[in-house]
Amino acid sequence: MLGSIIVYGRGQCGFSSEHGHIEVVVSRNPLQACSDGCMDVPKSRLACIQERGQKGWVNVYIPARSQPAAD
Repeated sequence: MLGSIIVYGRGQCGFSSEHGHIEVVVSRNPLQACSDGCMDVPKSRLACIQERGQKGWVNVYIPARSQPAAD
């Protein structure tokens, strides 16, 4: 989903073993994410996100829309 934030733990999916990495999804077709630059997200990284996410090493935060309170 656009605006989702992906947080990679230290050393996950090819990112820094000291600090990890954070990026924001900005496009779906092609799938692109930005941090200090923007790039297409390769299929291998998607597989890594899915695998490592199940172990809690990569987290994806999906934006939610607030609904107005019902009267």
